[in-house]
Amino acid sequence: MRTPVHWWPFTALIAPEGVLVIGIEGDGDRARARVRIREAIHDALLALTGNAVTLHGDSGEAPWALGADGQRIGLSISHEAALSIAAINLHGPIGVDMLDTQLPADALAVALDYLGPEAAQALTVAEPQARPAVFTAAWTDHEARLKCLGIELGEWDANPLLAQCQVFALDLPEGLTGTLALKVSWIT
Repeated sequence: MRTPVHWWPFTALIAPEGVLVIGIEGDGDRARARVRIREAIHDALLALTGNAVTLHGDSGEAPWALGADGQRIGLSISHEAALSIAAINLHGPIGVDMLDTQLPADALAVALDYLGPEAAQALTVAEPQARPAVFTAAWTDHEARLKCLGIELGEWDANPLLAQCQVFALDLPEGLTGTLALKVSWIT
């Protein structure tokens, strides 16, 4: 089962375990998308908590919010083409990533450099028609884990901290692949 994405404007929101993924459709303009996804996050947090919250985080920094009870609310955002998604965790860190399901020309080299030998092996043994999905699933899995843990993207180093995250595939429109990551300690 894939994790649902709730598209803004919302009619009703349910956040099992305090976790929610929201999305907006835009026109591809990144500056407008950043403003609109923050508006959607604000609306979602107001609906979930009943309180207005202030969003924090400068450009290039992981966003977050502070709840009325002083609890730090985890946020993560990803943009791809004309869509933006945001993941919200009322109880702690979270990561989300989304990509067009395409195979870059240098996919094997990228997999070896950034995703590790297992991902590269999976890519080489996959049927040619499955390779775009295999690559983008591995990439979004890796990026979502890094975002959840607050680790910058770098060349592959088999970081054991990545195992602290459980990942979930997102229910996105056809042609997109997305992954949600939560620290295992936050999953009940």
